[in-house]
Amino acid sequence: MIVRRRSEFNDRIERSDLSVCEGGVAYINEDWNSDDVTSVYNRLYYIIEGNGANIAGKDEHIEMLPGHIYLIPSGYRYKYWCDGYVKKIYFHINIKRNDGYDVFSKFGRFGEIYEPQTVDRVAELYESDNMQAAFALKGELFGTIARIAEKYGYDISESDSRKYSKILRMATDYIQKNLSIKLTREEIAEHCRVSPGTVAKCFKNELGLTVGKYIDDLVFMEGTRRLIYTDDPIGIISEDLGFCDQFYFSRRFSELHDITPLKYRHKIQSTK
Repeated sequence: MIVRRRSEFNDRIERSDLSVCEGGVAYINEDWNSDDVTSVYNRLYYIIEGNGANIAGKDEHIEMLPGHIYLIPSGYRYKYWCDGYVKKIYFHINIKRNDGYDVFSKFGRFGEIYEPQTVDRVAELYESDNMQAAFALKGELFGTIARIAEKYGYDISESDSRKYSKILRMATDYIQKNLSIKLTREEIAEHCRVSPGTVAKCFKNELGLTVGKYIDDLVFMEGTRRLIYTDDPIGIISEDLGFCDQFYFSRRFSELHDITPLKYRHKIQSTK
C-alpha cells in the first residue's frame, strides 16, 4: 500500500473555522433601507424570490435577483434599499484568520454567483431540524464561499498566517487572549522575550501596522461584535475591553463609525 499524505492540506482543513453568527429567513420590503452600513462579519444572501432589493458600494450597484447568491464582506461600507418585495435566506459569518482578522476583510467588493439549485438546497436544509442537515448546510456555506473566491480570483491562502514570523505569531496570540486597550508594546515584548523595538518592527514589516493600530482594530471589532450579538450594557463592554470609562469608549467608537455605540446597536440589529 502506498499512502501520500499532505500535512499542509490537513492543517488548512483544521484551521478552516467558519462561525455562523446569525441566520434566518427574511421577507423585506420598502422598510429595508440604510444609507451607511459596515459590518464586522460577512453577509451571505441567498435570494429565493422577488425583486427590488439593491446594494451599492463605492463603485458598484447590484439589484439582487432570485437564484443568485451575494457576499458582502466584513469591513465593506455600503448602502441598501428595497422598492419591491424579496424573500431571502441570510447568514452572518466570520472566517477568522490566526491574526484575528477575517479572511474576506481585504476582498473590497460585493461577490455574486448565480446558482438557483444551491439556493433551493440551502432553503431546504435551513428548514430541516436534524443534525445531518446542519452539517450539510455548513458544507454549502463553505462551498459558496470557495466558489465566490474562485470567481473573483481572491486567493484566500494569501491570508495564511503561517507566513508570519514566530515573534509575530506569539504577539498576536497574546493580544487576542488578553485583549485590552491598555495592552502595551512593552508588555507584549516581555511575553515574546524580545525588545519592544523588535515587536514594533515585526508588526510594521509583516502586517503593515503599528502595534497600537492592531490592538485598536481587534478591540473595536470585539466591542462591535458584542454590541450586535449581546445585550451587555455599554459600560460592561468598555470595562471588559480595558477602557477607563464608557464615555471614552463611546468617543473612540464614534470617531471610527460616525455613530454612537447605542445608535449603532439599534441600527445594525435591525439589519438582516
